[in-house]
Amino acid sequence: MFNQISSPTIDIFNGINDQFIGEASFTLTEQAEKALLNLVNYNVMPQTLTLLNVDFYQPSENFTPPNINEPIQRAGIIRAIFRDTANGFQVPYEIRMRYLTRARDPGINPYFFSSVEDTNIKVDSVQRVSY
Repeated sequence: MFNQISSPTIDIFNGINDQFIGEASFTLTEQAEKALLNLVNYNVMPQTLTLLNVDFYQPSENFTPPNINEPIQRAGIIRAIFRDTANGFQVPYEIRMRYLTRARDPGINPYFFSSVEDTNIKVDSVQRVSY
């Protein structure tokens, strides 16, 4: 059983035409971490994920930022290390999903968001990966 997530990143795609939007690092809220742990441990689909300090470090020429006014369709691949701190296991996973995203607190920098909320989540796959 995994009980901690570290080093999360996400590759983001336009949810309509699947064009690459960018790659970002982020921090999970406690509720979002619990939701992803429940997904991997028990196959319970998350309803909402709140990502903090979303930093687009690889934006593409197709980059369009999320906004406050209306959600945008996206597809994404979350990559993270899932840990079992009791026995020291660390396993990389990829979670492929489609969702609606909305900036909850956009800043001045178009490539950094202190809070982004993903809703209407449809998980396509959860895979243990090896690099």
